Amino acid sequence: MNKQKAFTLAEVLITLGIIGVVAAITLPVLIHKFQMKVFETAFKKEYALFQSALEYISIENDINKCYESYAYGTWSYSTNKSECGQLKTEIIKRLSLINYIKIISYNDKNYVMQNGKVINPNASLFNSDTSWYRSKSGAIYGFSHLPYVILDLNGEAKPNKWGYDVFYMHLTPLKSAKRVILTDNLQGAKENGGVFMRQIINPAENNNSFKSDTGGF
Repeated sequence: MNKQKAFTLAEVLITLGIIGVVAAITLPVLIHKFQMKVFETAFKKEYALFQSALEYISIENDINKCYESYAYGTWSYSTNKSECGQLKTEIIKRLSLINYIKIISYNDKNYVMQNGKVINPNASLFNSDTSWYRSKSGAIYGFSHLPYVILDLNGEAKPNKWGYDVFYMHLTPLKSAKRVILTDNLQGAKENGGVFMRQIINPAENNNSFKSDTGGF
């Protein structure tokens, strides 16, 4: 009589159990990486639109004196807000932003610093009189007294976490080009597992440095 070899029920159950354990370990990591890639792509698109608007405003209206700058390697910084009001008006017009009544809650600085990182411990991230606007894409912009900018890529949708779908940044001058750019070289925050905007725009830079020729004009 011919005998056929086969797995026993116990062997099948053990194999399935091992597969289940491996899946339980790896799937959350894969899902997190996929979500972060989605956020990074959305950020690059929104960032490009914002930078394009800044470029246009700088050329057409000669507005480039709304920024925060510092001497690289120090915490000695200065802020110029002489044209921030004009810049805000032009950005709203250029990006077709509309007023938004904020209904989203973000974690404050103290919470973020427990399991994340804030670039400047003096940064408040946002305040009660931050003005909020919605873009055509559904992104939410918060202008916490320019030159500070909050960008929420997907509005009310979760996770609403710093360094995931929400970024805290500021305007700073790029001397070589005589223009203002959006960075987080002095103000920024990320919660556990998140990234700074510089890690998206400049992947070669590490968490603690943003090597650019920033400073006053």
